[in-house]
Amino acid sequence: VAQTLVLWRQPVHVVLCGLIHSAYSNSYVNLSLFEPAQERTGVRAMVGEEAEDLTYKFCAVNRHALIFEKCRHAMESTGRIPEEGFEMQDLKKGAGERVRLSK
Repeated sequence: VAQTLVLWRQPVHVVLCGLIHSAYSNSYVNLSLFEPAQERTGVRAMVGEEAEDLTYKFCAVNRHALIFEKCRHAMESTGRIPEEGFEMQDLKKGAGERVRLSK
């Protein structure tokens, strides 16, 4: 993933996110290298705050719901992703907790 992002000339923090994109496990991969409740600070020290934040969000949301419900609905109804992005349930923190995904 990281190499593809390099080829696409993405910013360094995006490439670093690609390097560890499933480190906290996610809605498709149930293999966690780090426990977000205890180890986010250490991961931030390794890859930087921006890359860790993207990684956490990638792992904390139900990507199927994001793509096939939120994004598809937005594209079908308005032809674009809203500037304010989306708010999704934070699967790592549990009921009632939300994650803001910006455009």
